Amino acid sequence: MLVSKVSKNLLEELKYVVGQLDNKSYSMPLQLLSGSTIGQHTRHILEFYQCFIEGNTAKEIDYDLRKRNITIETDSEFACNLIDTINQSIDLSGTNTIILKFNNGDESQFISSSVERELVYNIEHAIHHMAIIKIALISNFSEIILPANFGVAPSTVKFHSQNVHS
Repeated sequence: MLVSKVSKNLLEELKYVVGQLDNKSYSMPLQLLSGSTIGQHTRHILEFYQCFIEGNTAKEIDYDLRKRNITIETDSEFACNLIDTINQSIDLSGTNTIILKFNNGDESQFISSSVERELVYNIEHAIHHMAIIKIALISNFSEIILPANFGVAPSTVKFHSQNVHS
């Protein structure tokens, strides 16, 4: 399925970048990121995917129930291994309908969604955080090799490629 392929490719790009960072660089608080780290942004991405996978099994997703595993944000090798696990676990087979639990702090609402829609949400969410990671890498770790379209939405890539040839 196209959406799972896009997701897996995106996570492979993240793994490629994270795999170039030592743990010190990966977990270094950066002023440009208001003191957050590349590892924290990576953890945030991966834990949303974990919620998606667990929710797909349970047929209910609650993105607020992230575990906030400090190892993901401090150990780049652990994060890369988790990306492999996530990519092996993304499954869009079975029932398409899923319930999304939305929390606004005081109240919760349950919204009908689909597995595919939630995976698309994870893709868009990951791209957003990867764009932030890209800014931090360019500013602080210029030796890191970035994939050409790291942190760029597929629609933007397509738009730019069409306009180059116009």
